[in-house]
Amino acid sequence: CTSCYTSILAISQKYYDTVNNMCINTCLYNQFISILNASHPDLSCYPCASTCLTCVNVSYNCTSCTVLPPKYLYVSTNKCMTDCPPEYY
Repeated sequence: CTSCYTSILAISQKYYDTVNNMCINTCLYNQFISILNASHPDLSCYPCASTCLTCVNVSYNCTSCTVLPPKYLYVSTNKCMTDCPPEYY
């Protein structure tokens, strides 16, 4: 499938998983729902950037980072980095 049927009566399996090409109840922990167009939200689940463990709204807006190799969340930019910037720890 390339999209999922949604209606008020059919709440379950409303998100389209773009990685596995299937309809699911909710996006996986390493995926996000695009809300760039709030009046017509895209009900598809997209993968986060490879450095992000979790993300929101766009792939590179990380909310947590991968563990292997270790990455650190730089909260000013929501990016995962290998090393902390100077004056951060």
